[in-house]
Amino acid sequence: SMADYDHLLVKHDGDTVRITMNRPERRNALSEPHLRELLHAFTAAGDSDATGIVLSGEGKAFSAGHDFADVSSRDLAGVRDLLRLCEALAGDLLARR
Repeated sequence: SMADYDHLLVKHDGDTVRITMNRPERRNALSEPHLRELLHAFTAAGDSDATGIVLSGEGKAFSAGHDFADVSSRDLAGVRDLLRLCEALAGDLLARR
C-alpha cells in the first residue's frame, strides 16, 4: 500500500516509482520531516518490484537544498543528527544506482 506523505507525492507508473517533492511554497527545501519521508519512500520503492525511481520537484525549484529555518533552530547535536540523516539518504541513493 502507498504510504501517505505530507511532503511527497508517490506514484507507481508501470515499473517506475515517481517520487515528487511537493512543497513548492518552500521551494522543496529539505527539512527533517521531508528528509525522513524521502528516505522512507526510497526504501519502500527499493523493496517493491519497481525497476526505476524518478525523483522530481513540484514548482519552479527542484529543491532549494537544506531548509535553513530547520537547521538554524537546532543545536549542534540536532544539526549533526540532520547531517546523519542526509548521509543515510545519500548512501541509499548511491546504493541503488
